[in-house]
Amino acid sequence: MDGSIYFNRITKGAKDLIKAEQSGKPMPASFDFANSQICAWCKQSIEPPKKPLRCSACKAPIYCSAKCAKRDWKTPAVPNAVTHKVLCTDNKRHMQRLPEVQAVLKSFPWGRLESDGTFSSEIARGRFDVLGGSGYGFWSHRGGPIPHQLHGDGAFQIDNVSHSAQFIQTMLRAFDHLDGSDLLKTRHLTDEEGWKLPRELIPFRDITQDARRPMLMTQFQGGVVDWDSWYRWRNLPKMSPAALLMDFPMSVYQMLVHCLEITHPNAGSEIKPVNLDIYFLGVEVELNFLPLYVYAQSPP
Repeated sequence: MDGSIYFNRITKGAKDLIKAEQSGKPMPASFDFANSQICAWCKQSIEPPKKPLRCSACKAPIYCSAKCAKRDWKTPAVPNAVTHKVLCTDNKRHMQRLPEVQAVLKSFPWGRLESDGTFSSEIARGRFDVLGGSGYGFWSHRGGPIPHQLHGDGAFQIDNVSHSAQFIQTMLRAFDHLDGSDLLKTRHLTDEEGWKLPRELIPFRDITQDARRPMLMTQFQGGVVDWDSWYRWRNLPKMSPAALLMDFPMSVYQMLVHCLEITHPNAGSEIKPVNLDIYFLGVEVELNFLPLYVYAQSPP
């Protein structure tokens, strides 16, 4: 399937879902986007009367057969990915936090959970037309290994990879920018151009205007401790998909503060900021996000 067709279908499905929600009528079964019946290895649908098999240790992935489960344990389904044997321990830890994550998602108007308890980020993005393809919001592009492998000497041939990887490659070909080259241009995108959201939903990075300038975190009453307080700090309604779209820069910030401990929210001041130089190597796609740090204070 062509990437642009895929984006259009997801967006149409999301908009149809919004209409169904607003109708006040019982939700048709066709709007249940549960994905727990898809084999983690072969990506085939598991149809009744066949029952899915689930990893007994972490309870995360499901399989259509014991054969697929054994394959996933030893061999990655996508080139350069890791096996389930490597992921299983972390999966178990993440699954223990599932109720906490689901509660956070349900606090957002767009955080709809499917019948199997999963959350479709594609459908959520489709509500706002920010799926990351051509014309769908520049800063909603995805990173990860496969975009990098589409370019340069390390690009793998599409006939040598799994069906799921082929689909992802095809989808990503609809993206406008995968290499950070926009940073070399004399003019960078504005917030409206980069996010492609209604103004009231944009997490503006250019806060040189007083109306957009949040107070220092250290002065914010109660502190910025969760998503609710972050949204209040940035004067954004919870309808804004900022939490969905800013997962990459916020993850980087969390790593810098809590893992590497090289800076913290109390460092510097509005008058005398502290410079932080970050050197990335081999993350061409993620370089597209660097303009998000130009004006705005780092997110919590």
